[in-house]
Amino acid sequence: MLARAVAGAFPPSRVFFELGPENYSPRLLRKIVFAGGQFASFALAVAGLRELGDHAVSARHAETLTLRIGRQRAAERDDQARRWEAHETIPPAVADVPEAVAVSGDDGKMQTRAAGEAPGVHAPAWRSHRVACLQRVDSKVSARDPQPQPPPAFTTRATVEKLVRELAHSHAAAAPAPAADAPSAPAPAPSRTAPLPLGTPAQRRPSAAARQKPHRPARPPATGAAISPPPGFQVYARTCVATLTGSDRFGAMVAAHAQERGFLLARRCVFLGDGAPGNWTLQQLYFPAPEWLPLLDFIHLIEHLWAAARAARPKTPWPFYRELLGDAWNGRPQAIRRRLRHAARALGPPARDASDSDLGRLLRSQSAYLEANQERMDYPQARRLGLPCTTSHVESRIGVFNSRVKSSRHFWCAPTGEDILQVRAAGAATIDQWRGFYQRRAQRSAGRAYACARAAA
Repeated sequence: MLARAVAGAFPPSRVFFELGPENYSPRLLRKIVFAGGQFASFALAVAGLRELGDHAVSARHAETLTLRIGRQRAAERDDQARRWEAHETIPPAVADVPEAVAVSGDDGKMQTRAAGEAPGVHAPAWRSHRVACLQRVDSKVSARDPQPQPPPAFTTRATVEKLVRELAHSHAAAAPAPAADAPSAPAPAPSRTAPLPLGTPAQRRPSAAARQKPHRPARPPATGAAISPPPGFQVYARTCVATLTGSDRFGAMVAAHAQERGFLLARRCVFLGDGAPGNWTLQQLYFPAPEWLPLLDFIHLIEHLWAAARAARPKTPWPFYRELLGDAWNGRPQAIRRRLRHAARALGPPARDASDSDLGRLLRSQSAYLEANQERMDYPQARRLGLPCTTSHVESRIGVFNSRVKSSRHFWCAPTGEDILQVRAAGAATIDQWRGFYQRRAQRSAGRAYACARAAA
C-alpha cells in the first residue's frame, strides 16, 4: 500500500512552529516584513536584511511578503469593524481596564496611481490617509487645576513665533487643497445634552451607572484643602489605526479597536483633534460626550490665537495675544469671543472686494474658527483629570507614516497603499501586535493545509 506524498509540514506542526504558507519561521518572516515597513523602499529593506542578518531575499519577494501581511492585517481589522457594527462580541486584548485613555486623529498624505494599468505611473494624485492614535495614560486626578498658568513655551514671544512658523510651513508643505465639495468650516460643536445621532452604537458602551463610575465634575470643588499638583501624565501604551478608506469606515475601525483595548470602559477619556471636520464627526458619532471629553489641540489653538492677535493689533499683537492665551488656557471661550468682537468692531467691516490678507477678513476668519470650537476648550478639566491637551503623539506618528509612504518617488495603488499602512501602524505601536497575529495566521494556514490534505486523500 503506497502513501501519497505530501509537501510541507504536518498541520499540527505548522501551528506549533507558527508556519505560514511560505514555510518561513515567524522570526524570519517578521524581520522581512519589519524591514519592508520601516525602510524607505523595498530595495533598501533587502540591503539592510543582507547586511544586518545575512538574509538574501529579492526586493520583489520582500514587497510581496510585506504587502501580503499588511493585507491580512487589514482583513482582520475590517472583520473586527464589521463585528462591532453588528454588535457582536469583540474579545478583549488586555487583562485590565485602563484608568485614563486618549484618542486623537489626524491626516497624512501619500501619492497614488491608477491600478491595473500598463507599467508606469498613470493618473497620479495625492490622497489623504486617516490615522488614529490610542493611548493609555498614567496620571493622577487633582481636585484643582494643577497648572493654572500657561507654561513658558506659550508665553515667550520668540518661541510662539517659531512654533507658528513651523505650523505654517507644515500647512504649506501639505498636499493640494481638498476638492471643492469638501467642507471648509469645522464641524459644529456637539451638544452635551442632545441625544446621540441615529446609528450610534451607544448600546455598546455600558452606562456610567452600570459601571458605578463617579460623574466627572464640571468644575473643581469650591472648598477643600489644596492638593499638590500631580506629576505630568505619561503614555505607557500606544496603538494606531490607519486607512485610506472613508471616514465612516474609519470610525468603525477606531471604535472597534478601542473596545478591544478596553478604552470604552475607562474612567477618564479624552478625544483630541485639530479643526478638521472629520475628526469631530468621528468624535460625535463614536466617542460622544459626556463620557468622552472633546478637546481642541492646544498647539493648533495657539496658531489661531496669534493670527487673531496680529489681525486685531497689527502693531502691538503680543499684549492682546497674552490676553487671549490666558482666557484659552483657563477655558474661557466666551471671553475670547467678546475680545474678538470688540476688535472686529474697531476694525470695521471688510470691503466686499477685500483680499484674503485684509485684517478685518482675517480676524473674522479666526473668530469663526474659535467660535466653532468653543465647546472643545475645557483645558482646566483635562488638566484636573490628568489627560493630555495636545495631539503631539498622533502628529509624531504622522511623521512616522510619511517617512515610508510619502515621497516624490512612491506612487501607491489604493490596495497596496492600504496594505503598507497596516504594517506601518503595527510598527508605530509601543506594544507587540505581531505575536498574536502570527499565531492566528499559523492556525489559519494549518486549517487550509489540513483541508487540502483531506481533499487529496
